[in-house]
Amino acid sequence: IEDLEDRCESGHSHDLWETAKGRAARILGCDPDEIAYTRNTTEGVNIVCNGLPLRAGDEVITSTHEHVGNTMTWLARQRRDGIRMRIFEPSTQSAEENVDRIAELINDRTRALSISHVTTATGQVLPVEKIGELAAERGLRVSLEFLPWSGIPDLRSAWQLVEGCERDNAGLTLDTWHWQRQPGGPDLETLASIPGARIHFLQLSDAPALAEEDLLDETLRARRLPGEGDVDFAGLRQALESI
Repeated sequence: IEDLEDRCESGHSHDLWETAKGRAARILGCDPDEIAYTRNTTEGVNIVCNGLPLRAGDEVITSTHEHVGNTMTWLARQRRDGIRMRIFEPSTQSAEENVDRIAELINDRTRALSISHVTTATGQVLPVEKIGELAAERGLRVSLEFLPWSGIPDLRSAWQLVEGCERDNAGLTLDTWHWQRQPGGPDLETLASIPGARIHFLQLSDAPALAEEDLLDETLRARRLPGEGDVDFAGLRQALESI
């Protein structure tokens, strides 16, 4: 029983997790305590949500078309800490109308915008560049993450979108599993063209060279610890250090 209690649901022991964090830290040139492993984006949203120093009366803006992983954690904080959720219904008529609806909700109590670029309910694409402008006016950053199975499947298309915003506060979230699985594989050429300050977040996961047929299923249940797959972390670190 004691052995089972020392293991997570994946079967990896605490010692193995600590060893993996140490190796990842050496690759990235940081302290192991600066690294957090998450199983998926939902868990990552939960960590961000519960890590923000929000107080009663602080407000968070989201939409009615979000995945449950981007709503329940905020609702829990609303009940627990007294924050206020401000929610808008995405317009299907124009991008500008969506910007107006978000802008109408922003005030001095706004602390975060938690909005998907492509909505879960309809697949509608929200105007990230205009939302970025709203965020910049209030000293906030906007980070875009590409997903290999989506309409923004690779680093190149994600960077084109972010660069086209022409906003210094717009950047990228780089997930190394997505990096490995993007069409064509790791794209060091595009990465070398991106200013380092535009890589806002780096999420570490390993993956075997051969992809499974269902990428969405693989990313949810079959991610590996760094060092257990074929991601070239040393090469990626070198590329990141050069930009």
